[in-house]
Amino acid sequence: MILSGSPVRTDNVELLASMLEGDELAVKLERAVANKNSLVALSLDDRRRIVAVLAAEAPWGLAELQSVLVKQLKQHEAHAARTRQALDQEQFRSQREGL
Repeated sequence: MILSGSPVRTDNVELLASMLEGDELAVKLERAVANKNSLVALSLDDRRRIVAVLAAEAPWGLAELQSVLVKQLKQHEAHAARTRQALDQEQFRSQREGL
């Protein structure tokens, strides 16, 4: 199964679902396994939840997924920071020009 661009064995998806302790994401992953989905889309919140669960100690079969998700979240945060900075600069210019 592919989670966020990372291949994860079905037994490791099941392990991850059990680590999520029955929350919405766990149900989503369990349903994907039951339906034999080859690809599961993860929201930004899903990614954060998985990283949080794996933070203490990621089982070997989930270490790559953890690494991929951490990288994606860092990229997302960097992009969001650049966007905020650009908006702040534009607002500053608009205010300065209005004076």
